[in-house]
Amino acid sequence: MAPGTRDAWLQLEAALADLGETEFLHGPDHEAEDLDIDPIFATRWEVVLDDAILSLGLQQADRGQLISWCRHLASEALLETADDNVLMCLAEDAAGLDCGIVAISTLSEEPVVIGLYIGCQLGVADDWRGRGIAAHLVKHRFLRDRELPTWSLDTPAYSPGGQAAHVAGYRLLHAHLENLRDPDAEISPCM
Repeated sequence: MAPGTRDAWLQLEAALADLGETEFLHGPDHEAEDLDIDPIFATRWEVVLDDAILSLGLQQADRGQLISWCRHLASEALLETADDNVLMCLAEDAAGLDCGIVAISTLSEEPVVIGLYIGCQLGVADDWRGRGIAAHLVKHRFLRDRELPTWSLDTPAYSPGGQAAHVAGYRLLHAHLENLRDPDAEISPCM
């Protein structure tokens, strides 16, 4: 089924039907008291990016390979073009397997990774925080998987910033569902 069809959005509505903001954080198999929100779970952007490069099978010191990877995703795995020339793309590893969501800036001549949601790690480059990029990463991760990776943890855990990003992503998803309820609205998986 094409991601922009009304059926896809009805499936999304069903996936979110029993999930309030708190349930969106802990998932259907946990309770609110299972949530662990603590600054200790915050990870510096450089660490998130380095971990992602390793898990994607890219060479850490090869800037050209990272640029080529970004260009490939922008042309082959684009999900959405957001404000400030930010592309939201499916992240593929070196073998071509889908493994998360990446935000890429196209403001400069060479594309730059500015955000990632790979595995349970969500991160946005320091200079790009506060622009809603993390919320869009969360939105696309849920659209792709119909669940969050933290739901499978023994204890769903977030930093305060991660919690805020996931709640904002939840609200973006519901904004799209409001558009679905308007019969004259354009239904799109993006924006």
